[in-house]
Amino acid sequence: CLICLSESWKMFFEQEFTPRRIEIIPNIIENPNVIPQKKVFASNTLKFLFLGYIDKRKGVWLLLDTLRKHKTEVEGKAVFYIGGNGEINRLQNLIKEYHLGNMVKYIGWVSGEEKQRQLNEADIYLLPSFNEGLPISILEAMSYSLPILSTTVGGIPEIIDNSNGILIEPGNEEQLWKAIEYFVNAEEIILDIMGQASKEKIKQHLPVEVRKKLNELYQNLIFENIS
Repeated sequence: CLICLSESWKMFFEQEFTPRRIEIIPNIIENPNVIPQKKVFASNTLKFLFLGYIDKRKGVWLLLDTLRKHKTEVEGKAVFYIGGNGEINRLQNLIKEYHLGNMVKYIGWVSGEEKQRQLNEADIYLLPSFNEGLPISILEAMSYSLPILSTTVGGIPEIIDNSNGILIEPGNEEQLWKAIEYFVNAEEIILDIMGQASKEKIKQHLPVEVRKKLNELYQNLIFENIS
């Protein structure tokens, strides 16, 4: 039996190979450590969060260029926190060159309790990648009830739709700006509804559900072998 992580991967293996049996077992994530009543909207400033490798493939330069062109429309309304490793010097140089210091903050590599804190404090999770599989970072963000802004690549459309986020075409700067603009101007209740949809969709990736699916699969395989 071949186990894959998403419907798109299943289709790929069925097209390229002839597996005797193929099953989808969702990628597993840790149970979230959610802090109740985590958000404070007194400042009316949205917090967008990006966690990942900092380079062109993840859409970081596209994001900065978009913010540069729409600086006056975003400043004071949203702050973009970027965490991760990669081309850090270029990131910091572009933030300075584009005069984005008030709205783009590099927070370094985050993990453990610091990552939990960032996810608890965020309002929107952002990952404008040019190519992906099914990113763990998006799954983790969904478990913290975050709306998602990402792209129509890999397995992402299987877990993100207009109920819990916005998907854009990879590299499409106009669509990226329209999505950012939508979130910046959205009412709090809309973000909450999207966040709750993320939380509901992600249940299949939590340990109790993945463990159940694995147990069922192995029991079926054992039974078939005995039979």
